[in-house]
Amino acid sequence: SAPQGDRESREAMEKEVYAALMATLSADREQRRKAESFLGEVEAQPGFALVLLSLIQQDAGTAESRVVRAAAAVYFKNLVKRSWGEEGKLSSADREAIKGHMVKLVCENGRQADVQQQLCAALSLMSKHDFPAKWPSLLPEVLSQFDSSDLAIVTGMLLTTDSILERFRDVEKSDALFAELKYVLDLACAPLTALFGRLGGLLGAASSSEQRSGVLVALRLVCRIFYSLNWQDLPEFFEDNMPRWMPEFERYLSLDGDDDDEEGPLEKLQAAIVENVSLYASKYDEEFAPYLPQFASAIWTRLMRSNKHDQLAVTSIKFLSSVVGNAVHSAKFADESTLRQITSSIVVPNLRLREADLELFEDHPVEFISRDFEDADAETRRRSARELVSAMCKHHDALTTSLCLEHAQRLLAEYSANRAEHWLAKDAAIHLVVAVAVRAETRARGVTRVSDKVNVVDFYETHVAAELAPGGSPHPVVLADCIQFVSTFRNQLDLRPVVPLAAHHARSPTRVVHTYAAACLDRLLATGKLAAADLEPHLTALFEALFVILEPSPNGRRGEDDAAWENEYAMKAVMRLLLVASGSIAPAAEIVTDKLTAALGRVCANPRNPKFNHYLFESLAVLVRGAPANAQRFEQLLFPPFESVLRMDVVEFAPYVFQILALLLTLRRNLSPAYVSLLQALTKPFLWERRGNVPALTMLLEAYLAVGAATVVDQGQLEPILGVFQKLLASKQFELYAFKLLVAVVLRVDPARWRDKYLATVFQLLLTRLQQQRDRVAYVHHVLAFCGLLAGQHSPSLLVAALDAAGPGLLRQLAGHVFAPTLIATPRFNEAIDAKMTLVGFTRLLCEHPDALHDHASTSPWLATLAALLALLQANRPDTIIKEPAAHDDLDDAFQLGYDSAFSQLHFGTRHDTAADPFPNVTDLEAYLHTNVNQLCLNNPIFQPLAQQASTYLHQHRAQQPLT
Repeated sequence: SAPQGDRESREAMEKEVYAALMATLSADREQRRKAESFLGEVEAQPGFALVLLSLIQQDAGTAESRVVRAAAAVYFKNLVKRSWGEEGKLSSADREAIKGHMVKLVCENGRQADVQQQLCAALSLMSKHDFPAKWPSLLPEVLSQFDSSDLAIVTGMLLTTDSILERFRDVEKSDALFAELKYVLDLACAPLTALFGRLGGLLGAASSSEQRSGVLVALRLVCRIFYSLNWQDLPEFFEDNMPRWMPEFERYLSLDGDDDDEEGPLEKLQAAIVENVSLYASKYDEEFAPYLPQFASAIWTRLMRSNKHDQLAVTSIKFLSSVVGNAVHSAKFADESTLRQITSSIVVPNLRLREADLELFEDHPVEFISRDFEDADAETRRRSARELVSAMCKHHDALTTSLCLEHAQRLLAEYSANRAEHWLAKDAAIHLVVAVAVRAETRARGVTRVSDKVNVVDFYETHVAAELAPGGSPHPVVLADCIQFVSTFRNQLDLRPVVPLAAHHARSPTRVVHTYAAACLDRLLATGKLAAADLEPHLTALFEALFVILEPSPNGRRGEDDAAWENEYAMKAVMRLLLVASGSIAPAAEIVTDKLTAALGRVCANPRNPKFNHYLFESLAVLVRGAPANAQRFEQLLFPPFESVLRMDVVEFAPYVFQILALLLTLRRNLSPAYVSLLQALTKPFLWERRGNVPALTMLLEAYLAVGAATVVDQGQLEPILGVFQKLLASKQFELYAFKLLVAVVLRVDPARWRDKYLATVFQLLLTRLQQQRDRVAYVHHVLAFCGLLAGQHSPSLLVAALDAAGPGLLRQLAGHVFAPTLIATPRFNEAIDAKMTLVGFTRLLCEHPDALHDHASTSPWLATLAALLALLQANRPDTIIKEPAAHDDLDDAFQLGYDSAFSQLHFGTRHDTAADPFPNVTDLEAYLHTNVNQLCLNNPIFQPLAQQASTYLHQHRAQQPLT
């Protein structure tokens, strides 16, 4: 029977998927690849997701079964992440079946936390798209389990609820958001409050530490849900029920945990409670006022008594900062004794390094650097203590500064008395001075405003410079602090004497120290205060020191792990040094290139550090840009390692290689035989299947067309390029690159080679997709820009003829019903050059071929188009000049904004010049439009009254919402 056949087919798929999931965990790389490839192929089949859920349910009680269930849960979560938001990727039958199983599965897997967490994450992803509109049964089904007597089920449901309701945190208010929030509040408030009370009773009755821990975990989740529900506004229910919640919060804060240094479930609960209290104190201070004194006292007392648990200490200090910095409560902290107590008992102890921090410094330097030097996601005690000092200075600046400097002097005296024993005092003193001195800073630019009561230059000369001098021998922690001080106050200090010191300390055997030195050098160079002449005497020493960091240590020298040489800070410093000293590095360019390509060869085997890899290719791009006359020599040096990348199929690096090849090609300005031989391979479909390749390959084909369009056509590659255009156009994700290729063809290729043979087909493809996408502004803007380019670069007659061939009067219909309404409603283009192409081309169409938009029966298409161009002028800056990247550009922000696991654009890998602008002679767009329309009205007075009506027409037809 058919059902029997379906069951057998499903069982066969389950066995295959089970085996593949096991193989993905194999130590054999080839076996893993085959398994991953198989799963990638079968995941598109209907029922695959249900097979994963079935495997998650099958618990044979063996270690292998547990591993497969965990692997299936991870794969299912990632499948949901990839596919749930995309229409058509999962059948509606599969979606409904999955939603019907999810809550039950989360409940059943309460005993296997790793599986439950993955299922909760998947459920959260699904809920972002479907809840509540497409999944109204979800929350009632979850809340119905709050009454369960099984704590594991209750905890699973709380975990699920928390993941669903996180959406209400840290987002802007909107009517839709508040409608969803009201729906949730109406359902959840009462059951959550009842559960909170019941859990309190269970905690008191817990007979074992295991039971107690389970209840504390559940209580923490309740507190996180409370935070989500209260983040946007104070719900009436919770305002009315503060007497039920606040005393319990205070009771839990008074509990003492174990003496263990590790944070346990009680400390995590207390941290969540402090976050709730901070929320109420900062946002609902009037309603919370009766409770504030007792909570402030409780949290203050806990901080004074014990501060060994990081997260609890951090949240408690943040609460204290919010209270101290609030003008309403500032008078309570005006007393000198109070501020002195905060400084000595809370600020300084939390600035001091603890044993755990020293272990990180020595044994886990990457984590230490992330926490101490960078703005890591995890908040630290030091950062919180600095914020507390800032809050104290907000209303009590003079007294706080005086107390902090007084305490710093005591710490420095303690250090001076015995440098070997009391180096931790110097560490705390430096951080205390930084905390009280900084008034405003950004990560990219450093400190921009310093307290007028702290002389940082004097502190540097007295307490920092001597430690940095080559003859000094401070403790590595103090040395790292001093380097960090220079980095922090780089805008206030004379940087020229610091450059050789950076080279010296970059050779330190201590990983944190040489990393801080490299990062400091990068930040000094990014200020723009150092010129090539300042660096020239030290260039050799700087490059040598940085490349020592970037060389693998023989026999694990310095106790490094095998990835220590992949130091992203050192590679970024190399890149910045190449930028700033560009005119002086020509003699060393070949040696630097050898070093960089050697590093490239090493990382090809295992590309594990995305930032290091990115800055490595940025450095290569900077080298190439800096010596355009040597492009052919760079090709000789770079082609062998690039060929290795492509031959080894290093997926992460191929987009970088294509970008640098495009850069080299634009510099050499002709197609060598090597490039010609590569051209045919670049249009092969398999290369374009990888999404990371698409932007980079597009850039490379644009470069081919820019420097050798005739050769591209002669090699028979125009049609394959247009085939790539057709493939990309079918994808919303890649249509931008389809239009980039199309624009490059129109700009670079002789019209005689494409006009008669391909233009009609191109418009057929564009118009077919326009029928499906006419309400999507981005697509309409792309079509407008292309039509504008065609009319502006060649002639309006070409555009009119092409559209008339597709349908008589089609241009007039498109202008009146699609183009003009879209431009009037949403005139802001993503790229200024597209706006310019649209304005120039359609201005020519209006004024040189007005009959295409105007006849005696209707003048509205012409009038609507002119009004739309006026809207476009108002919304888009006429300046279309794209600046070349500068040496001081902040690449951290660029990397974070542009990084993608598949593709990251090289900041210094793209050349912007006037060739990118098809209309370089049109510099004033407003004048261009008015001049041409005025000339038309002089030659053809019938258009004079229409032109005068355009502004009125625009005002009447502009969309009600503000322009975006």
